[in-house]
Amino acid sequence: LSLSLSLLSWQMINVLLPSPSGALKFFGYMSSLKGADVESLCSQYPGFLHTTLDAIHHPEEDATWGVAVDTLGILGSLLPGRKALKMSSSRLEDALRQLGRLIREGRSDVRVRSMHTLYTILSCPDDSQESRRLLTVVLPQPVVTLLSIARQPFPDLHMGALSVILCLAQSHWGQQEIKVVPGFIEYLLDRRTETERPGKELKYDIVHTLVSSSTAELEFGSSVFVKLRKYDREGPFFVGETTTVAFQEI
Repeated sequence: LSLSLSLLSWQMINVLLPSPSGALKFFGYMSSLKGADVESLCSQYPGFLHTTLDAIHHPEEDATWGVAVDTLGILGSLLPGRKALKMSSSRLEDALRQLGRLIREGRSDVRVRSMHTLYTILSCPDDSQESRRLLTVVLPQPVVTLLSIARQPFPDLHMGALSVILCLAQSHWGQQEIKVVPGFIEYLLDRRTETERPGKELKYDIVHTLVSSSTAELEFGSSVFVKLRKYDREGPFFVGETTTVAFQEI
């Protein structure tokens, strides 16, 4: 397969595959394979990288944009993929800033898919410094933006934002980002924000991740950590005591 590919140009591949998004889908799949030489693939076919990053700017082209944003997530979640993306550093920066604009201002389905791409990028292991840099390119005030989205009464957006926050809670640098945002801990500990099971479970996962971390107590302080641990012990579906008032029949 690699020999066959080497005989084709990017332009020829675009002609041979059945749709404008076909080439992106094919190369995105190739990049995701275990042991794939992503750097060589992107070096040999720079058109793949350029087309992927340029398509992020065109969410109106649903099929191509969807494949491109998913491919960006795949590349950003792999160390070799990140090295390949640096081959087009200026295009990458522009694409990431556009991803941030779409998270803040796009139509609902685009915002949700863009947040999923950000979540995928942040899931890259063993490259925390670059993850933090990429995040702040996408969202200069990441937790402020995500908290604002999480507070909106739209389930898909709400869950998308909480998922990215869960990813942040898993790292020391992510906890540092969370710590400095006023009102975040109060929001996290307020069970009244969640009325549906998935939201309750996801919020609990964030708390449990923090409690299980070796760095959270140091970052948030003992008084906050005690509250987080209490929330964790009570579980995702805990309901506090409610006061009932009996009315005497007249």
